[in-house]
Amino acid sequence: MRIQPLFLLFAFTAAAEVKTLTLRQALDLALAQSPDLMMARLEQQRARNQVIVTRDPFVPKVFAGSGAAWTTGFPNSIEGSAPSIFQAKTVMSLYDRPLSYQVAQANEALRAAEIDVGRRQDEVVYRVASLYLDAGHAARSLQAAEREAANLARVRELVEARVAEGRALPIESKRAVVDVLRAKQHVDSLSLDLTNAETSLALVLGLGADDRVRATEEPASFTVPASEEASIEEALETSRELKRLESSMQS
Repeated sequence: MRIQPLFLLFAFTAAAEVKTLTLRQALDLALAQSPDLMMARLEQQRARNQVIVTRDPFVPKVFAGSGAAWTTGFPNSIEGSAPSIFQAKTVMSLYDRPLSYQVAQANEALRAAEIDVGRRQDEVVYRVASLYLDAGHAARSLQAAEREAANLARVRELVEARVAEGRALPIESKRAVVDVLRAKQHVDSLSLDLTNAETSLALVLGLGADDRVRATEEPASFTVPASEEASIEEALETSRELKRLESSMQS
């Protein structure tokens, strides 16, 4: 009767997976599997197809064929000219104001869809980077707490030895025991925080609910602007939200 619980525990452990990823690997995985980003890309493709359909009347089309037909009199084509063995015709709209407006509107809709894809990418990158840094911070905090708990455990052993030798009061031993228990409680709390952070990161990356993603210990390098003015200028130039508002005003 004890085999079934052990089997279930083994199955749960085997199903859960802990992956160690760098920040770049986590970002690449998120950009490839994000459902929101996939929907934005599908909307971009739909807008691109709409542009092609709207521009169709302005695209020259060439039709080829024969102008000959069976007749009892002098053969003429449908347009009244003499038949030819081969004919080529070109059909296109030179100018149509309503269609031109529709083409401009379709182009602006495509531009807005492209901006939306970029904005979704920025959101995914920010969310994944934040969770990744949180997971790394939680792991480092847990390691520091575990080292502190180990040091307090050694201190407790020394105090207990001093109490046994009569060189310290029993109250000192009790105080050392309390410090060790408090440190272990802090370790358990940080361990739970780390589990939550790594599980949240795994969910954002499209992995299973039982999976976890562990941040590497390698520090991430970031490129920062040279000055505050350069930072503001770069932010205005690359702002997806400003581009989206500009596109909405022009459409």
